[in-house]
Amino acid sequence: MKKYFKTIDEQIEILKNRGLHIEDENHAKEILLHYNYYKIVNGTNMFFNQEKDPYKFRDGITFKDLEALHEFDKEVKKLLLNAVLDAERHIRSVISYVFMMHHPEGDSYLNSKNFNDDKSLVDANIYSLEGTIRNFEQEMNYKKSMSYYKDKYSHVPFWFLINFVSFGRLVNIYQTLKEKEAYEVANEFTKFLVNNLPEAEGYYLTPKQFESVIENVKEIRNICAHDNLILDYKCERGIQNIAPLHKAFDVGLNHKKDDVFNVIIAMQIFLYKEEYSQLEQGLKERIGILKKELDDQAFKKVMTHMGFPLKENE
Repeated sequence: MKKYFKTIDEQIEILKNRGLHIEDENHAKEILLHYNYYKIVNGTNMFFNQEKDPYKFRDGITFKDLEALHEFDKEVKKLLLNAVLDAERHIRSVISYVFMMHHPEGDSYLNSKNFNDDKSLVDANIYSLEGTIRNFEQEMNYKKSMSYYKDKYSHVPFWFLINFVSFGRLVNIYQTLKEKEAYEVANEFTKFLVNNLPEAEGYYLTPKQFESVIENVKEIRNICAHDNLILDYKCERGIQNIAPLHKAFDVGLNHKKDDVFNVIIAMQIFLYKEEYSQLEQGLKERIGILKKELDDQAFKKVMTHMGFPLKENE
């Protein structure tokens, strides 16, 4: 029977046989135990292996290189998740406001006639919202709030309920808004884009563009929240071309916009200038640290895989 489990000592020997230099084996063992071989080694070795033999490390590569890249991956996900949480707050608030402005009656979000003609998705959303109410009515921390609003309004207001749906369901709700409402939501977020990027003045996001962005942000959010590897991640469907945004960052019309960099620059659609500045500054600092820790070949490969443009002197 094939043995799938390897002890930490066996893992160390495998790495040494693959040409990895390990200065402090006790430290390496501790890191492998606490962070997992998959994340430390399998998630980073593509940036350090030999071109002719992917199972061997390049000369001079050390365990510290793997650890530094793992730390970069971890810290970038923290920055992105923090930014996405800010974005989520804005998205939830705007979608609920626009929907209720057009459908102010009590439990209008449970009436399929208030959405578009995507019946299967509309029905799934309504079923999910009903389930969310039932679940949180029994949840110790929120049942008092649910009871309060039901007693006061005879229903749970959409602007309250929307805070308890998953980001994936939030995307689905946007996808089922009537066309006019979907445009209004997209237009509201165009203001964020213009605030961050003045040259976008006079440009308006379409619902399809907005939908493509939130779908990609949802994927990156899930990667970060579940602590999966982000270094080489590509979204299932790229972001549609947004002329002023992609022109400003020299991303061509036909360039596939499915990498981490494209999601990062698109976050300007959801964040206040100060919020985006925090994300941007945090990323610059982490990239600067990584550049000092890795050799040029590995650093450039990481930046390329994530979609970050390389300066001429890099």
